[in-house]
Amino acid sequence: MNESENIALAHLKFRGFASHVFEPDGQTTPDFLLDGRIAVEVRRLNNHERNSQSTRGLEETALPLLMGMQKLAKSFGAARSEAWYVGLDFSRPVPAWTRLAKSARNFLEQVRDSHLSRPSTHQIAHRVTLEVTPRTNIADDMFHLATFTDDDDGGWVLDDFERNLRLCIDDKSRKTAAFRSKYEVWWLLLVDHVAYGLSDFSRTQFRQSVHIEHDWDKVIVVNPLNHTYYFDL
Repeated sequence: MNESENIALAHLKFRGFASHVFEPDGQTTPDFLLDGRIAVEVRRLNNHERNSQSTRGLEETALPLLMGMQKLAKSFGAARSEAWYVGLDFSRPVPAWTRLAKSARNFLEQVRDSHLSRPSTHQIAHRVTLEVTPRTNIADDMFHLATFTDDDDGGWVLDDFERNLRLCIDDKSRKTAAFRSKYEVWWLLLVDHVAYGLSDFSRTQFRQSVHIEHDWDKVIVVNPLNHTYYFDL
């Protein structure tokens, strides 16, 4: 089981289901079968890119960029007589790291070779900016990635929650459509990494202002930090 499925199992046990089978039909939908009749699909509820209705998660762009920048900074080795903090700021769409790496390296080499003594900012691609700041502590690496700012990750919690909830529900509805006749009841359990289950006040606001059409018998939103904190749609 992956992390989300483990959280889902803990939640289903909390709700009193003693009879639960993981992947009753093998490595295909559903993820769990309860009491021999309730099929449960599990999905991570996460932030998605804003420039389309894609279900591509923000982390699918951010992680390769973060890892590439960390590896590049590390490649300059230990500090000598000077060192710098590096900040990376970006918004989507973002070119692949393979297209950004040369420009980023050239900028850091210029910083090193010019012995830069003041903060400096450089755009290595459209929507992607590096900022370097001289450090007083030079005990470790020459360049240390200190900040990593994803301009697409944030906003009003309820707006983000609604948008990503719709995307995740629609995504799972499409992927399970051909299997729905196999079981009497279908639930969708979403492990919420956007709003972490919402506060009581936000839940009230959400229920008063938002109605989401879906074809599931129940949609369950679970806080990944506390599987007993949930609400049903």
